[in-house]
Amino acid sequence: AERDKMPILGKTAKEFFSRNDGVVHFGTITTVAESPRQAGVLWVGTDDGNVQVSRDGGASWTNVAAKIPGVPKGTYVSRIEASRSGDGAAYVAFDGHRSNDFAVYLFRTEDFGQSWKSLAANLPAGGTVSVIREHPKNPDLLLLGTEYGLWASWNRGGQWHRIKSKLPTVPVDDVLVHPRDNDLILGTHGRGVWILDDMGPWDQLSETVATADVHLFDIRPATQYRIHNHKGNTGHKAFLAPNPPEGARISYLLKAKPGEKEEVKVVVKDSEDKVVRELKPNEAGEYRATGLFQGTYEAVPSAQGDLSPIPASL
Repeated sequence: AERDKMPILGKTAKEFFSRNDGVVHFGTITTVAESPRQAGVLWVGTDDGNVQVSRDGGASWTNVAAKIPGVPKGTYVSRIEASRSGDGAAYVAFDGHRSNDFAVYLFRTEDFGQSWKSLAANLPAGGTVSVIREHPKNPDLLLLGTEYGLWASWNRGGQWHRIKSKLPTVPVDDVLVHPRDNDLILGTHGRGVWILDDMGPWDQLSETVATADVHLFDIRPATQYRIHNHKGNTGHKAFLAPNPPEGARISYLLKAKPGEKEEVKVVVKDSEDKVVRELKPNEAGEYRATGLFQGTYEAVPSAQGDLSPIPASL
């Protein structure tokens, strides 16, 4: 299309004071995704409902929007996420609130957009979807930002679980999993940036782990450091938020409360195999223990800390 010849309210661009006036009325790209598996596979979504896929690095494109069932034509494409599970696999979310449509539109394809499956499942109506992310280490784990909060699925959208804990009910506009630290970072509308330190227990979670009597999650390597105070001369520029707890973080799951004659404990040892600390949970639940390098550890139930409760069933 030639935008100089496309009329807006009966006028062409040559008749405007600025030829760029009204450009937002044309199709605008809102989301771009590159396949992490196959070079040259690109996905693009637009504000007028197009879902385009290219398999040759952008030399040619195919619009597959018409193959997505149940989405009104022209609905805003809020996010496309190319999947690590297959060369032609991807997720797409639509947001129709601009047209007074608050339905949940969320789909997955495995064949470059030739067929699509709805993943709306048990998501509540009215919570339009802003973003979907696939965990970079575990393609079964999906993270969903909606108008009413954060959701997670451990079976590629077959069932969704609301993530609460300390996170308020707030629009989640963007989600990022830090590629190095495996931290979960959320961008919200009006309530700032939220960070969950160490998603290890999340991406390691499976049906086997969730139903186990007890499970110890892999521990992220800890770094001993001393913070340099250089904020004395930054004036009003300084923006500070709490740092993660210092030391190693131990996460473990206990399905049921130990009996009177049963003992469950986590033993922390040093490099010389000497016992540093023993942690003895006495209630069912998920726990995180953060230990300083001097050997002081305290187990905190996840419901009181920053790790949202692990669902009983995936």
